Amino acid sequence: MLTTQQQQQLADKVVGLLDANEVPSFRLVNKAAAAQFCAPHHTTFGLSRPVSPHAFAVHWPRRAPRGVCR
Repeated sequence: MLTTQQQQQLADKVVGLLDANEVPSFRLVNKAAAAQFCAPHHTTFGLSRPVSPHAFAVHWPRRAPRGVCR
């Protein structure tokens, strides 16, 4: 059986491996996790992230489809 301190340390390690947008969901595990990760950066989902110009160019074509621009 883990002590409370060991549980908190384990939760810290797990959260350290998660993506920032997964941490708010981790808070739903139990009340202790919700209390431990209550800081704003743990409770906020990021809707978008910056990407490099190269990655953007690979994903999105340079030309708009016909009929979109005149």
